[in-house]
Amino acid sequence: IGVVLYEMLFGLPPFYADNKKKLFENILNEGLNVKGVSYECKDFLEKCLCKDPKQRLGFKDGIQELKGHPFFTGTDWQAVLAKRIEMPEPYLSEMALNIIREQPFLVSGHPSTTG
Repeated sequence: IGVVLYEMLFGLPPFYADNKKKLFENILNEGLNVKGVSYECKDFLEKCLCKDPKQRLGFKDGIQELKGHPFFTGTDWQAVLAKRIEMPEPYLSEMALNIIREQPFLVSGHPSTTG
């Protein structure tokens, strides 16, 4: 869930790099780049993406541990389950837009895009 939320917020996966070797180096060795979000969001992402799986949020108590995090304070879980929550407008972060401008071949549908 941490990776999905991070990508939804920032438009790119955590530890992003434009080559696979650097991506894996970032995953293993770099800290998480989380700027411009609330303390609760930053804390949630850092705890979900902790490098030690046994220390990750949800390891001990599963979904209840995730739902109980302060990031979700005020969330009506019954409304979520019933799909009564209005979706926010989608957007791409400035970081994602810059990468698209600088590396358009990474965008689906570009003639040089593969895979």
